Amino acid sequence: MELPDPPLVDRSAGVALRAWRTADAPALAEAWATPDIAGRATVPGGGGVEAAERWIGGGPARTAAGLALDLVIGPVDGGTEVWGEVGVIQLRLVSAGPDASSRRRTVWDMGWWLRPEHRGRGRARAGAALLASWVARSLDEPLIARVDIASPASAAVAVGAGLIRRGRYDADHDLWLAFHLGDGDESPRRS
Repeated sequence: MELPDPPLVDRSAGVALRAWRTADAPALAEAWATPDIAGRATVPGGGGVEAAERWIGGGPARTAAGLALDLVIGPVDGGTEVWGEVGVIQLRLVSAGPDASSRRRTVWDMGWWLRPEHRGRGRARAGAALLASWVARSLDEPLIARVDIASPASAAVAVGAGLIRRGRYDADHDLWLAFHLGDGDESPRRS
């Protein structure tokens, strides 16, 4: 997988998606220290600027290997401000069929977060919609999002990104789809 080129931009929302830069590490570490972000995002190495620098440095390898794509949500003008993040990771699912058989498939699992001072302005929705559109054009596997049932704002982002709620993923998350995963009452779950 390669980074989107040209960069993904929604001029009407004033939002652009770009690659993480080492200079973004302090903003990322600050976001990781925000309780609601830390509670929903994977924070490697306990957080902090050094951990953020290592995570940012590993991004190109994760993307080149086709495992993940993580992008900064920021201003259209190409500035250095980090409003938040949107990304996809490769996820392998097992679907239980009606005859108790199971099928494995690969999907892209999308997630997002915004720093508190940038919430409520449509920025996460615009960033998620940009990435969902790019995934639809560029990747062969379906796109899902596991949205925390306690976060109506995240459900609104999923709707704005064109995803449809399919049902419960687990006790804490609803499953949202950008593509139909299959017929019947299949219930995807992590393998």
